[in-house]
Amino acid sequence: MAFPPEVKQAALVAAARHCCVCHRYKGVKVEVHHIVQEGDGGSNDFDNAIVLCFDCHADAGHYNPRHPRGSKLSLVELRVARDRWFEIVRKGITAPSTEPDLFYYRYLVCRDLDILKEIVNKDLTRIPVKDPVLVENASLDFLSVLVREEEEASGQGYFFGDTFPDRDAYLRNHPEAVAPDRSDGPHSFFEFVRTPSREELIKQWSPGRPLLRRLLEVGAQPQDISVIGSYFEGCGIPVYQEVIITMPLWTAFLVAENVHNSALTIKAMNFAPDPGPPYRFRPFRPSNADANEINMPSAPLRPGMTTIIPLGVLLGPLHKVERCWSETTSYIKAGLVQSLSHCTVSSEDSLAYGLWGPFLWPLGFRVVDTGLNRYQQVHELDLANMYTLDRHWQMGSCPHLFFVSSISGRISYFGPLFAAGQGKTMIESFIVPYGFDTALIAELEEETTHLYAAWIGSNYYPLSVSLRPGQIFTFQVEAGSSIHVQGHYEPVFPDLATVPNAVRRSKLVDEFIREWSQHPFMA
Repeated sequence: MAFPPEVKQAALVAAARHCCVCHRYKGVKVEVHHIVQEGDGGSNDFDNAIVLCFDCHADAGHYNPRHPRGSKLSLVELRVARDRWFEIVRKGITAPSTEPDLFYYRYLVCRDLDILKEIVNKDLTRIPVKDPVLVENASLDFLSVLVREEEEASGQGYFFGDTFPDRDAYLRNHPEAVAPDRSDGPHSFFEFVRTPSREELIKQWSPGRPLLRRLLEVGAQPQDISVIGSYFEGCGIPVYQEVIITMPLWTAFLVAENVHNSALTIKAMNFAPDPGPPYRFRPFRPSNADANEINMPSAPLRPGMTTIIPLGVLLGPLHKVERCWSETTSYIKAGLVQSLSHCTVSSEDSLAYGLWGPFLWPLGFRVVDTGLNRYQQVHELDLANMYTLDRHWQMGSCPHLFFVSSISGRISYFGPLFAAGQGKTMIESFIVPYGFDTALIAELEEETTHLYAAWIGSNYYPLSVSLRPGQIFTFQVEAGSSIHVQGHYEPVFPDLATVPNAVRRSKLVDEFIREWSQHPFMA
């Protein structure tokens, strides 16, 4: 959860919209940051709030004294800086602002191929920014080529592979597969995972997958860009199924909104270029090349207009690693949702991202403001402070069962429930693993789960529980006991639930394991 509006407003007033660390007046270009992150037990109270500019925010979210780039701000430093600056503002000794706001900058990561197709076709009607104008550059040309190549593919970073009659048959064919840690992810949804060989990727998986083929051609190693998961698919005809997960094709854009009171003309952008062609696959790492400059379209941007500048390909990780501070959703059509999220990634997890092709690292802009030449700096692209734009179908494909230890707090994924019970009441049976004393049924998708009864050992318990998306139901169990649960589920859009997305389900399970304590209980 974000800070309540009244806490956020109080912090902005206490800081006079200056950054508490560098003391620059930044106007709208500030963030109210949790000194102690919520995931680490931090509160949404005023005492845990600090106002930071985008540059200092990128240096504050994830303190790591071993970080190779610079020296991250510790929690003690943040509190001291906040308290000192609030006192300066309270005494009224702040200097007048000398840096009026020209642009409000954000980095936007597009995570859906259909959205990218709209952008390269210059259709910006569904991009959630004010009065957008797209800049055409070499990065956009590169993205246009990739879109044409991917149009016939799924664009979702996965597709189905071989099927087997059961788990034993699968393991006979793939003895190298290993069981993931289902209590700590990633890929907790899958019973087994394995890394394909380069030869297997080329022969079996890359046909029809241009991105996979191109990444192999530019030096990517199989273990860096792919993993194969297997699971029992109970929907439809029961089979043991393999799917491949690959680094998805994501793209990065710089979004600059004119928040000044007059029209502005961006004459040029200063940037640090990544190494030129041939473009190799490489880890996400800011360029240290000498600054270069590229001319920009000379058309003036009226107040409120937004320019969208393509930066290049940012390949997503094989599993979800970011945490989101906020999310805004809009409905494209029945069952299709678009989400704009403000997310953060730790410096360690950023190594899971990759780059390929030309990429621009913005440094600043030369701007003409009512005849005067100005220079506006841009905060560095840092995955600790980015916005993501995604679309997904609201498919429902059964609730999920977890086990929890009330003593240690450990949670472990067991598997889906009622997989063959869409709209049909059925009974699922399972044995409680040792080390756990609580069963937890979670509704993670766009559907409603109905629970009618439970048998715990020889005891029968009638139930009248309906779980909506995001809700959970728990009950006490004994390790080693036999449990039976009666119920079924109903997708919100049943016509769209014909092909369950195993990769999306795995991401939902992984995210739930990290944040399960924040979900509302159903008594």
